[in-house]
Amino acid sequence: MSPRLARWRRPPVGDERERRLREREQLVEQRTKAVGERERAVARRVRELAAREEALIAREQARLDDPVVASAPERVEPVTRAHEAAPPSAPVAERLPLNVDELARLVDASSAPLELSEEWRTYLFFLRGYAALDGTLPESFESLVDEVFSDLRRRSR
Repeated sequence: MSPRLARWRRPPVGDERERRLREREQLVEQRTKAVGERERAVARRVRELAAREEALIAREQARLDDPVVASAPERVEPVTRAHEAAPPSAPVAERLPLNVDELARLVDASSAPLELSEEWRTYLFFLRGYAALDGTLPESFESLVDEVFSDLRRRSR
């Protein structure tokens, strides 16, 4: 056989299979090492989070064991201008409407200073994003409307 043909000759079938098998074994070994490293990293993170959770539980328990915290009521409602201006026992007629269009009409009809009118219009602009097509606002906005537009109620009387 000529030297030119010898270099194009295929290696024997057994040698090619062995070479592929060694490559695959190396690849499996690399992947096994990578998975092992990831598992160790996950285990390390789990230990860190468990220690952190235990510290948080201990801190919360210490807070609850504090006599000052234990005697405090669960929820304290803040006192705001809305509570002072419109107590819950106020008649329904005195409440401001939960409708952006009606509030805008009241703002336009009021003789409030320009700065206050602009503040109200700014609130109305952003409230329109939460209003229904007919201008009504959800009940959850009642305290906000009462607080922001409390001066409007006094001026509209």
